[in-house]
Amino acid sequence: TAAGLWSAACLGLAIGIGFYEGALIVGVAILLIMTVLQKVEYFFREHSKFLRLYTNFESAESMNKFIEFSNENNIKIIDMQISRIHEKKEREIVAIFSIKMKKHHSHSEIIQLLSNIDGLKFIEEI
Repeated sequence: TAAGLWSAACLGLAIGIGFYEGALIVGVAILLIMTVLQKVEYFFREHSKFLRLYTNFESAESMNKFIEFSNENNIKIIDMQISRIHEKKEREIVAIFSIKMKKHHSHSEIIQLLSNIDGLKFIEEI
């Protein structure tokens, strides 16, 4: 990320001016922060009630089944962006859904549950 690039640049400057002790301490701190906080971020993202999904449906009926199934399973659709793909006489629909779950569930469990809907060609968390 950009923060990693900036911190690497600052470490390079500190080493360049001969401040080795500070560069060593900050380098170890940056290493710990980037590894530990990445795991913390993953934990919070995986256990969040909010989820953003990229989906690809065969037809509008398939998307309607997805929406109905979501409502039946206490998954609230907060926002959706829909576009159509017109290739080779197929009328596929691509949609991005922002959903909120009432209970805490693993995101992989929710994606697995939703992927069983007929007409859903592709689903991925974004």
